[in-house]
Amino acid sequence: MKIFKILIFLMGVQSISAQSPSAFSERMKMETGLSPINFLIKIRINIAMNLMAHFNYKIGDIAYETGFYSPQHFSLTFKKMTGVSPHKYRKTYYEKQL
Repeated sequence: MKIFKILIFLMGVQSISAQSPSAFSERMKMETGLSPINFLIKIRINIAMNLMAHFNYKIGDIAYETGFYSPQHFSLTFKKMTGVSPHKYRKTYYEKQL
């Protein structure tokens, strides 16, 4: 799934909600605890976690597929959000699947 579909969905939700972008952002933060952009990043990281746990794709390919502009940016964001590097996550969860 391309990440752009999720972004377009969020933009569509905002537009049909009849709220200004700032009101939508406030409401989303109140409901989810995350700003729209952080919500989107969380979704992207969760998709990446699923790919790493179930498929042996290269980390760089997963980074690009989930919408990150570089594997380095992906790794920094992943570690910030999960507390472990993508390689350590894969080693822990993918090998358990085998």
